Amino acid sequence: MKKFDLRTIDMLFLCLHVAFSCYSLFPVLFHDPLTAFHNFQNPHISGGSSDIVPPQIFNCPSDIRATTPPGTNTIIVSWIEPTAEDDSGSVYFLGRSHAPYTSFNIGLTTVTYTFADEAGNIASCTFNIIVSGKKG
Repeated sequence: MKKFDLRTIDMLFLCLHVAFSCYSLFPVLFHDPLTAFHNFQNPHISGGSSDIVPPQIFNCPSDIRATTPPGTNTIIVSWIEPTAEDDSGSVYFLGRSHAPYTSFNIGLTTVTYTFADEAGNIASCTFNIIVSGKKG
């Protein structure tokens, strides 16, 4: 399990909201935020927590299949969003790759939801949106 310090993550999110004024401090964050979260290691907390159990995710959708209407290349797809709980009582929603009621093109799109607990344990839910139809 990768660990990260949530105080640092809070600071990174704050930087995102300040028009990239923190770019020089955290350049990797702006290229691939999820990888930055997964790769972050804080020596002050590694091994400091005995919690090694990631959050438990509920209602992760199965793959969703949809067909575009005739003459169109896209369709709006919806689903019930997953939730998470943790034995510590605190769960942080780190993000999702796509939201419900999003327009999807013909083809396969992977959707990912990511959660973390206070100890930095990460859990993800992944499913596919498979859109078929005749390209118009």
